[in-house]
Amino acid sequence: MGRKACLMFATLLAMMLFQVGCVEVRTWVKANGYVVKEIVIRTNRYYEESLEKRAKNSLEDWNVWHVRRGDTVEIHIKRKFDPRRTSSPLPGMRVSYERELKWFPPTGRFRYTETFDFSKFAKALSLAEPELGALDKVNVNILITMPSKVMPQLSNSNDVQGNTARWTIERFGESVGKQALEFDVAASGIRKTVVLLYVLIVLCILIGGYIFYPKVSELMSTIADRLSTIRTVGWLRRRKR
Repeated sequence: MGRKACLMFATLLAMMLFQVGCVEVRTWVKANGYVVKEIVIRTNRYYEESLEKRAKNSLEDWNVWHVRRGDTVEIHIKRKFDPRRTSSPLPGMRVSYERELKWFPPTGRFRYTETFDFSKFAKALSLAEPELGALDKVNVNILITMPSKVMPQLSNSNDVQGNTARWTIERFGESVGKQALEFDVAASGIRKTVVLLYVLIVLCILIGGYIFYPKVSELMSTIADRLSTIRTVGWLRRRKR
């Protein structure tokens, strides 16, 4: 996504933030090197059509849809990207992803880091004081899900459950101020897909052996008989000489 599209997205996001009290940013870090990011913005049904339409018109690389929950509407904005090519999906945001994969043993180590400089974000949007004040009312929940179990001792989240690290920022604008936020998550564990592959290979070998064992056994027996016959004929010929 180009700079113009990024700014359009950031502007749209800011407009949504001013109309709601809660935003959830979900990130799935995949073992294949990709990252999936989803922003869930809760608003009332009055803004549903206009917000969804603006999001679809301005975000070419993002999927946009809504979910109604009574009088509340959730606007979902989701995108999959490669951090090696898209290291700044939003103004003021930088992401990096490191991974170490092993086949024997089938283990993986992963580290995902995301920084968000609110001052750069505000500068890119040219936010005025009233707009900055509106952000003081917004609560933001950040969830990052890794390919394997998160290691709390190597991550800066105080709320870790299995593969997911969580951060809660109440009254976002007031809490963040001019500081930059950093979300650093490390994970390590067994590569389940590789283990499954190994299991399938072993099963194929066992099933193949079970199916073809009689034929293979018969073939080996025939070969052994022929070799024995050849040796016997050779021995008899030597004796006749």
